[in-house]
Amino acid sequence: MNATASVRKAAALAAVVPFAIALMFALVLTVAPAANAATATQPVQFSEDGIHWSDSYSGALFGGVLLVPGDSVDRALYVRNNAGQPAAMRVTLYDVATTDTDLADAMTVTTSTPSIPGSAVPGTAAQPCATLSQGQVLAAGDGIRLDNVVALADLNGTTAQAHSVSFKLAISLSSTD
Repeated sequence: MNATASVRKAAALAAVVPFAIALMFALVLTVAPAANAATATQPVQFSEDGIHWSDSYSGALFGGVLLVPGDSVDRALYVRNNAGQPAAMRVTLYDVATTDTDLADAMTVTTSTPSIPGSAVPGTAAQPCATLSQGQVLAAGDGIRLDNVVALADLNGTTAQAHSVSFKLAISLSSTD
């Protein structure tokens, strides 16, 4: 095994895509900028359109969306393997924080690729994290569309109103050997 493969086996965590959700008679989703600094050596690159790539994600994936109980929203994000070797991708839900457990339990997050459908994972399942997607192998230089869905199940009466939940997504690549 060469040094590059050893470094890649160390699970190159490339970005954290944070999300914030608040419920005040409706669910409002916003996305804060990614916290990590961009460098030219990042193995994972991001794009909102699949054409223009960046070493970090600084967009607002769910910014400005209004989501009410029983509703959902789907947003695409493109990921590319910027490393010189094939890599397996993983998307992880983590750092879920809420002021109401009923709200976090009613909210689900799903990440799918064109070839691997995702399963809806409740916010409360991320203790401390939950895998949303794994196993997609990207060849060196290949990109893929990630369909991300946040849904809010029906809630009874005023349950979870004036409460909030926030979470982050980590997207990582690791060696296939």
